[in-house]
Parts: sequence; C-alpha cells; structure tokens
Amino acid sequence: MTTVAPTKVEDTTFVDLKQSLQKLSETTGIPAPTPQSQTKQTEKKAVSTASQTANQTPLWGRGTGFGYGSQGTWDIEDHAAAEKQKDSGIRVLCEQLTKQLHEDKWGDKLGDVLQETCLLPFLTRYLHNDSIVDMERHSELYISVFGLVAALAKQPACTKLLLQGHPRSLLAAVADRESQAQFASKKKADNLPKELFTAIHEAAAVVVKTLSKTAAEHDAKSTRSPAEEADAKRKYVEFMTKFRFDEVKKFTTHKFSGSGGQGSANRAWIRRVASEYADLAKSLPMEYDSSCFMRVHESDMSLAQLLVIGPEGTPYARGAFVFDVLFPQGYPSGPPQVNLQTTGGGSVRFNPNLYNCGKVCLSLLGTWGGAKGEGWSATASTFLQVAVSLQSLVMVPKPYFNEPGYQGSMTDPTHIQGSDNYDRNIETQTVRWAIIEQLKNPPAGFEETVKAHFALQKDSILAQCKRWGEKNSGVQSQLAELTTLLTALPTPK
Repeated sequence: MTTVAPTKVEDTTFVDLKQSLQKLSETTGIPAPTPQSQTKQTEKKAVSTASQTANQTPLWGRGTGFGYGSQGTWDIEDHAAAEKQKDSGIRVLCEQLTKQLHEDKWGDKLGDVLQETCLLPFLTRYLHNDSIVDMERHSELYISVFGLVAALAKQPACTKLLLQGHPRSLLAAVADRESQAQFASKKKADNLPKELFTAIHEAAAVVVKTLSKTAAEHDAKSTRSPAEEADAKRKYVEFMTKFRFDEVKKFTTHKFSGSGGQGSANRAWIRRVASEYADLAKSLPMEYDSSCFMRVHESDMSLAQLLVIGPEGTPYARGAFVFDVLFPQGYPSGPPQVNLQTTGGGSVRFNPNLYNCGKVCLSLLGTWGGAKGEGWSATASTFLQVAVSLQSLVMVPKPYFNEPGYQGSMTDPTHIQGSDNYDRNIETQTVRWAIIEQLKNPPAGFEETVKAHFALQKDSILAQCKRWGEKNSGVQSQLAELTTLLTALPTPK
C-alpha cells in the first residue's frame, strides 16, 4: 500500500495583513528589518535624505552627516502638495491596518509575523517625533497612527513589540507624547486639535493597561510606571536646564591652556564667538536620554569645555564625558579645536573616533578626511553642530563600526562578535571613568551638574548597569561601589 504524504496547507491567515504592511512600506519608504539590520534610526536630519542616499543608511555617519548630496530646484508648493498626498495614503493604510488588527483571528503568531514587517520601524519613526507643532500640522495622519498603536496594544501577542524600539521603547515614546500633549493643551488648548489629543490619550491608556504587569520589569530606564517615567524625564529637563551654560573663573585642567588665548582678538572674532555662546545657552541638547552642558572661561572667550552625557541605547549611556574646546583666532574661517579629557588618564580609547590621547577624529573638525560637504564651512558651520555630532554620530550604539571600512561588515559573524566584545569593553570603561570617577571627582565647573545628573538618574543608571552586568563581568565587578556612590546622593532641590 502506497502512503501518500499529506499535502502541506499554506497558512493564509496573515496574507491580507502582510499585503497592507507591504503597501505601507512602499508608501513610506520604510523597509522591513533584515536579520542584521541596525535598529538605530537616529538623527532626524538624516530621515529626509535616507531614501535618496541609500537603501540602508550605514551606522558610520560619513564624517559629520551635516549636508552632503546635490541640491536641485525645489518648489515649496509642489513639496507641500506631495506631502499632503503622501500623508493621505499613509493615513488610509493605518486605518486599514487598525481595522484588520481589531479582528479576532490572529492568535499567538501575530507578534512574530509583525516583527518581520515594516510596522515596528514605521511606528518607531513616527512615535519618536517630539514636535507637537509637526503633529498638529499632520494631525489627521497622527490620529490614525495613534489609533493603530491602540489596536496593536489590544493584541496580547504584540506586547513584545511595544517593548521594543530605538532610542526608546514604543511604550516610553507613547508616554512621552501623552505628557507633551497634556502640557501643550494647557498652554494653547485652542491650537491643539481635540481629536489628536484624544487619540494620543486613548492610545496611551490602552498601552499602559496592556503592559501594567510587565512595564516595570522591562523598562530600560527604571522600574517606574510609564506615567512616572515621563514625569521624571520632564522634571530632569526642567531642573538641569539651569546648568546648560555658565562661565567659570578658570579651568583646573585644559588641553589648550596657553594656546594663544583671546589676546588681542579682533571685533569680528569676539562678535562671532559671543553670538554662538548666546545661542548655545539656549540650544544645546537637553533631554533625559542625553544632554550637553558647556562652561566658558570668563576672561578668555577662546577656552571652553563641553560635557556630553552619553546617549541611552549606547555603551556610553548616562556617562559624563568632558571635552576641552578652543576657538582659535580666525574662527570661524577654520574649525574649533576639540580634545577629549575623559580618557582614564590616557588609558582608554572610547571610540574609533576618540583616541586615548584625547584626539577627536571628525570631518567637521578637519581631523578626518570625509566626503565633500562634510568638512567645516566658514559660512554655515557652528559649534552646536560639533556638539551634536559628538553626541549622536560618534557615541552610537555600535561604535565598533565607526572604524573606517567596517560599516560594510555589519552582517559578518566575525565582525558582529568583534562589535559585541568592543561594546562590553566600552561599557566597563564608561562605568569606571565616566560614572564612578566623575562621582568621586566631578570635573571643575561641572560639580553641581554632574551630581544633579547622577542623582536624578540613579535608578535608571543602576538598572542599566545591572543589565550590562548580566553579560559583562567588568561592569558586574563595579556594581557594589556604584550602588554605594549613587544611593548616597541626595535628591536635588
């Protein structure tokens, strides 16, 4: 008797859903993740150029990332019309997906299926938009996006998707947007579309309800609830803003002391540096996830120091890194000079772009030969661009691939292992030199800044370092000392 093998029946449950998501990918230009794709979709400045430059933006930031590529004629009315049409297409697809997700047929496989589509990258991009003005301008689109989030959160199999995303989880991003919307509605209730506020609030309520039992275990920032976390972030920014920019009588140590100084500076140089200082006092990045602080010499405008708090999601996270800065005579005809002071006494190379001697390799500074348009421009470049480049283009999630020539090896198993090992070492050195050492010996001029930062984020820092320590004995061995130092910090008032 011949045995006939049973015919394999293809599961068609997800066909329509996948087709909708494929259309969403084609409309937005946001691809589904590949097995080794990087989740870091960072600088908002890069979003508008990504689809024009490459199918997959390399993690290595091509020097500075500030302005490269050709510029042609551009009509603002044509652009606005095209943007409106694109918004309409995305909105229709979001509403279609929301309707599909409300069906009861999906089962336990839904989360795994959606993981392989563009949905998570799409929501990550839109939910991490922190501009209320932009959301108001595209209110109909964002109403549909938050409706899709609510539908997703109601599916138990999709819980893990809400706990993912970069630089923060979708859970945290939704909480942030609700906090922003509440603040905006109090300040300018007539301008914020009521329907948009309702959509944000309802999405946040569903997400919090769905994840009430798991949020405390997951949150990479702390054990607080999403609402408490959003409030802590707001309070951090409010408190730390007063430390953003200040003058000091002297720098205890500074790479460029005695390098010429202000001397008989001409009026144009003084006017330019003073103008930039005025802007930096208001525009240096100030976020819970990463901030920049600056101190300038009160009697020598040419000397300054920049304190960068390492971005969340990187092996530099929440560490305090000090850079010495010199604005040479002739600035801005040439770039400022920058040197990393936080090197463990010259023992640590924190990044392929940050040498243990303090040298900073960056096209914008003229210390690395990037592509045309990536270097310093006397008419367009500013020190703010330097600060943002250090924060977001050098201190990245996978710094190993900042090494020239490595960015094309992200799928090579040997390089993947090399990157993991590199991250473990940087995590260890960050805890040792950018956290513990800064707690013991805060840099002169930043004493109160450093103490307040670590005090306001101590729960997040301990949670982060415990996670690192699970796979990193170098961090694990420092946890006891770190815990003692952090718990001794008083709450800033």
